[in-house]
Amino acid sequence: QSAPDLAIIFISAAWNQHYPEIIARIRQKTRCKNLIGCSASGVIAGATCHETAPGISIMAMWLPGSTITPLHIATAPQSWPWGPAVEKDDVRGIILFSDPYRVDAQNTIIGLRESCPGIPMIGALASTSQPDRKAWVFLDDAIHAEGAVALTIEGPYDLLVKVSQGGTPIGEMWTMTSVDHNRIVTISNRPAIDVLHDTLNLPDNCALTIRDLM
Repeated sequence: QSAPDLAIIFISAAWNQHYPEIIARIRQKTRCKNLIGCSASGVIAGATCHETAPGISIMAMWLPGSTITPLHIATAPQSWPWGPAVEKDDVRGIILFSDPYRVDAQNTIIGLRESCPGIPMIGALASTSQPDRKAWVFLDDAIHAEGAVALTIEGPYDLLVKVSQGGTPIGEMWTMTSVDHNRIVTISNRPAIDVLHDTLNLPDNCALTIRDLM
């Protein structure tokens, strides 16, 4: 069988000291032409999910007639980061993985989106199970301890984005000012329940309590 055009990989952060060896072995065994991925605190493969035990998840893709152009992004882009090497009108989709701890992932996404409106983009934030909050992103043979990695896909394909979990943001952007373990106590120095009450525009006679949300 021919080598896959792309391999997308997630590797448990518990094995970070062995990343060079693992990725070299993946490249050798799959002979993949392009590789992208990131560290993870848990991995999913098929119907199996490992949240605490170390694991590796690999998805190999055969994309005949495609052109894949990888790129490491060190800082949030101010313009089309691939430059003239990639014609935006030919791009069918972008795959992006970012380190969330040492680079502003949100600004990276915003910069990409502003430079290529209308191009579907999917990806993930690297995660870690390590207490030092270090995460890694992978691109071909390289392992990056910060920044983002991305690639463009050109050819006879459409990137269809599906979300398994999520929701549409409502209200304004606020700052959490105090928490109790996993519970938000105050937002912008106001009781969180009051901010939620105002955001949902509930009538004054509606007594929404924390118990209603549990």
